[in-house]
Amino acid sequence: MEESWAPAASVVGVARRHDLHPNLLTAWRRQARSGSSPASLSRRRGRMMKSALWRSRLRRTGSR
Repeated sequence: MEESWAPAASVVGVARRHDLHPNLLTAWRRQARSGSSPASLSRRRGRMMKSALWRSRLRRTGSR
């Protein structure tokens, strides 16, 4: 998510690079800005991000 905060970054571009839906990244950014996301959501997002990154790598390499 840190990459999406860069001045020249676009949410869509960052999401595509990490094989995420832009709405998901936007929701995470909104929650981070509001500061209202509880720790349990933070842990769940971390697991979701790791899972998405793993799937992305598998698709790019074609391996399973």
